[in-house]
Amino acid sequence: MEVYLNNNLQTGWTFAISNSVGCTCTVNSNGEITLTSISQDNGYVDIVASKAGYTSLTKRFSVSKNKQGVQGIQGE
Repeated sequence: MEVYLNNNLQTGWTFAISNSVGCTCTVNSNGEITLTSISQDNGYVDIVASKAGYTSLTKRFSVSKNKQGVQGIQGE
């Protein structure tokens, strides 16, 4: 995650995450977020960016599993 103000990349922001049930992510000091596991069909991670003197920013990153369906009837 990156924070921009007037099209300029901002520095000094810290990032935290809040995972939904069954969805696990990690965040490093650069604000890079990695999805490490998802045990349900859908999940999300709320990403919170904070910096002293500014209002915190929260964005939701939604994830879902894509599953193969049943085999259809072959066309002619």
